Amino acid sequence: MDKYKYAYPKKLKLTNIITIREALSRIDKYDLNYLKTVFKKFLDTHPEKKKRSPIIEAVLTELENPRIEKNPKKIILRALLYLGGIRSYAADPTNEYLLNANVWLFHNIAYPYQMIDEGVFILDPNAPSQTLIDEKLNRAPIFLSENDLKEFLRPKPPSKNQLIKKGKQVVENHSKNFGNLAMRKKDFVKKLQEEIPNLTKHRAETIWSEVVPKTWKKSGRKKDYSN
Repeated sequence: MDKYKYAYPKKLKLTNIITIREALSRIDKYDLNYLKTVFKKFLDTHPEKKKRSPIIEAVLTELENPRIEKNPKKIILRALLYLGGIRSYAADPTNEYLLNANVWLFHNIAYPYQMIDEGVFILDPNAPSQTLIDEKLNRAPIFLSENDLKEFLRPKPPSKNQLIKKGKQVVENHSKNFGNLAMRKKDFVKKLQEEIPNLTKHRAETIWSEVVPKTWKKSGRKKDYSN
């Protein structure tokens, strides 16, 4: 039964699963800068995943300067799959088994780039350890957890304490760069929204009123620091 070492009976019945093509279609609807922000937030909130993966620095570099993969959004999806941020499964065509773990953990015996492009599990025929996985899984369709993708794309909003902490960091960074010169409210709001995905303007303005120096709240023209 070694060939099923990484598989379990499909009778466990996975629900809410989608194809890679569908996942890419959903990701493509989001702005790239937003995706980069939520991806970095994911890494910050899952330090154990970042520490465990030797590829993560390469992924971040690739995001800033794509070379192999020209679609940065696809790079983000592949990184999430590597890290287990989105669970993935390869279905046995006989409908008896699913690949047990995140299929991208098998990148040493498979072809991750082609798997993203084709949406199927592709075993390397020359890999000595491939016998640990049933060959029926070769070219089997890959499915992703829809719930995991939704959670990544729409992360839970931070607590008020977290927002205040981040707001104070914005104030400190501005003061380091510009001394006693005040920061405009709209620049503060913009900066905070860049740091925190899904943060509403109203909530950002509330944090502004709680963390900035009183002198910043005085009326009068302030210099534009947005560039």
